[in-house]
Amino acid sequence: MSERGRWNVDPWNRALWWPGGAVHGHLIVGTQLADFTAEASAELPGYPAGNLRSVAHPRRGWRATAGADLAVVCTLTTPVRVTGVVIPWTNAAHVAIDLSTDGTTWAPVDPMPLPTYVDPRTERRKLCWWAPDPAAPFSAAVRLRTFGTPLPGDTLEVGAVAVVAARFELTQNVGFPITWTIIRPATRVDFTDGSVEWNAEGPPRLRYQFQSPVWRGDRPTMPELLTIVHGAKGRPIVIDENRGNPAAVYVGTIAEDFTAAERFAVFDAGLVFEEFG
Repeated sequence: MSERGRWNVDPWNRALWWPGGAVHGHLIVGTQLADFTAEASAELPGYPAGNLRSVAHPRRGWRATAGADLAVVCTLTTPVRVTGVVIPWTNAAHVAIDLSTDGTTWAPVDPMPLPTYVDPRTERRKLCWWAPDPAAPFSAAVRLRTFGTPLPGDTLEVGAVAVVAARFELTQNVGFPITWTIIRPATRVDFTDGSVEWNAEGPPRLRYQFQSPVWRGDRPTMPELLTIVHGAKGRPIVIDENRGNPAAVYVGTIAEDFTAAERFAVFDAGLVFEEFG
């Protein structure tokens, strides 16, 4: 196991874990992800553009031989207000995001391609873009154009695309931080001499532990929160710490929920959010 001494062993969950810290401030929560079909300008066998739909398996993704004019078009099943686009895994240095109302005429969300950033906690290069106005016009398709990819002949990787169709923000209650832990899948190997070795598998991912009561929100926000906790366990959502680290955005799901209630405009809940691996 690499990085010996940094990771602790959780034999029950077959995982390594590294205690992290706490988050203070507020979060952006993407609660609805739009479905789409994807078509790319090029792709490698076994890694078609259609893999971009599977946000729960970002390491499958779309791959292509690096070169000029690599692009993928995500045609939305139903036109939605695209309030954000998140790529939780890529090796492209820059990505241009274009929106279209008809799948033919494109408008860039920014004059320049957007840079990607590496999250130092989970070693993943990501991209996150939020529309300035959550009530953005409806779009029928999203186009991604990659720049600054690996050297020609190498492989471009884009793990998944989360097209956010609805979002809201939460302000944290003082004294109730979110604690986070980094976890990593592991395999146990037992030797004949009785010794045990744990081997890390795959990249780390983040797990948030929300204490109760954590969040303060507007009254219209509360029904959405309660729906997430009680009825959306297992459904993919996006959480962005939105505190100066552009890579602190995570696509995952609620792994465990405990209680949820609304009391005096405070969301009283305890739950665990876990990033997809």
